[in-house]
Amino acid sequence: MAAGSAPIALFTAPFLLTRLRSCYAELLAETARRGYRVALDTGWPPEGWDQQEVLTWLPHCDHLLINELEARSIAGCDDLDGALARIARALKPAATLVVKVGARGALGIENGQRIAHDTEPADIFDTIGAGDAFNAGYLSARLKGGNLAEGLAAGCRTARAILARFPRKTIRAGEFADCITA
Repeated sequence: MAAGSAPIALFTAPFLLTRLRSCYAELLAETARRGYRVALDTGWPPEGWDQQEVLTWLPHCDHLLINELEARSIAGCDDLDGALARIARALKPAATLVVKVGARGALGIENGQRIAHDTEPADIFDTIGAGDAFNAGYLSARLKGGNLAEGLAAGCRTARAILARFPRKTIRAGEFADCITA
């Protein structure tokens, strides 16, 4: 199966999986060996960052999905451009770095190309679930063969659509399908 058509396994919040952390890099590597593209959203660790620990995970990622603060913390760099460059170098070749920048949209780096997707302003109640909604839209678009720009756009549209809802108790199957179309 070609890498671009392989299924994607999404890993989130590894810092909450205390029993798996000592073997997390191996878990990601084994997932890749089994034919999956690995997507990782680190989440924010309650106890703070262990930069060296995170750096052992990055070479196993095909898609790293983080926010701006996480990028700066992982890289140990206050400058976002510098942080993106450091993280991109730590990823395996041809991996995609996606940084969610809140109401400003998202940035992506793939094969040395940097793309920004600006999102339209939204009237939202809170931002709970924004990152997860973005991930769903982005990964859905990529699984359907979309390129980085299409993935960023789908992620932003999905997050915006979810955040505009309140309460967010039920989402019907296919309700946000229009968010992931190009």
